[in-house]
Amino acid sequence: MFVQLSRGVGVRILPSMMMKKTPWLVLLVLAGCGVSSNELVESSIGEINAQIDVACDCYAELTYPSRSACEDDLGFIGPSRERCVKDAYADDEASSQAHLECVLPLLEEYTECVNDRVTCSDLRELIPCNEDYDLGLRSCPEVPTNVQRDLDDCFR
Repeated sequence: MFVQLSRGVGVRILPSMMMKKTPWLVLLVLAGCGVSSNELVESSIGEINAQIDVACDCYAELTYPSRSACEDDLGFIGPSRERCVKDAYADDEASSQAHLECVLPLLEEYTECVNDRVTCSDLRELIPCNEDYDLGLRSCPEVPTNVQRDLDDCFR
């Protein structure tokens, strides 16, 4: 989501949810370490929902009429959507591995950066977080098309 702050100045909020390469693909990275896919999905969803929570602290500055409207628009992941995401990953777990290994640290770093920098009075403070995330994401391999399509469907 791109939020216009003033003429010619804007900031993108929550790239982890709004980008074509959905970072929910971080969910399976630790599968080889004895952690189930479902546990990874649940942990990652918790982190993404935490990002939404931080952003929606500024719902008025983001021009939403309420916190719940902000959460709805940014894609809060409830139980039904969580099931959809889990099903999407189940389509091609093996092919997603390289992408997942690349995206996981980026998502964690972005969340930490947002938590450290966000101020509702000046959302431009998030620009360095977005730029760093984008730089790292460009080096990540693409997610398989069928998985991406299914993930996109989860958020329509």
